[in-house]
Amino acid sequence: MTTASIAALVTMETVAIHRDQMQPAVHVVLDTYSRYGLSVLRLVNTGGGVARNVRVEWRVPLVVAGKPADRLFCQPVPAILPGRDTHVLVGASHSVVTGNSDRAVSGTTFWEDSSGQQHVQTFQIDTEVLLRALSYDNEEVRTGYELQKIPGVLKSLKVELVRIRQVLEEREAAAPSREPDSP
Repeated sequence: MTTASIAALVTMETVAIHRDQMQPAVHVVLDTYSRYGLSVLRLVNTGGGVARNVRVEWRVPLVVAGKPADRLFCQPVPAILPGRDTHVLVGASHSVVTGNSDRAVSGTTFWEDSSGQQHVQTFQIDTEVLLRALSYDNEEVRTGYELQKIPGVLKSLKVELVRIRQVLEEREAAAPSREPDSP
């Protein structure tokens, strides 16, 4: 092989690698952590190119509050930029876990790249792990909620202390005054 043919081979491989890096890659994710106590279904583009006309066909759909959520993302999403996502609120996390007796939901994701080439990928989401998972990665929201209760509790303590003071003052005023004992 000559130097020119080796250089051409390396160039072709580099172009192929770069082309692969620029392809969109769409994944379906059931997110139960970013919203406090709620589940969000996300379509995430982890690839390097824009994913166009993204849609989902459910084989075994999510069941939320006893109803199949098989209409989620069945209409095409026009575009998802690289590193971005689109999402829809599904419902309370516990209703997603308890509603799916199969404990696994599955389907197929379809999208097009910028050249119009169709891509297909199957997915499966195991909801069984959600039964044993921690409910919240970040407790700040819950802590903030509990901290909002403090002013009300302090106000009720103040009212109670004022009432106790009044009772003590009334008892003190009603009690006969005592002279100190002389030796």
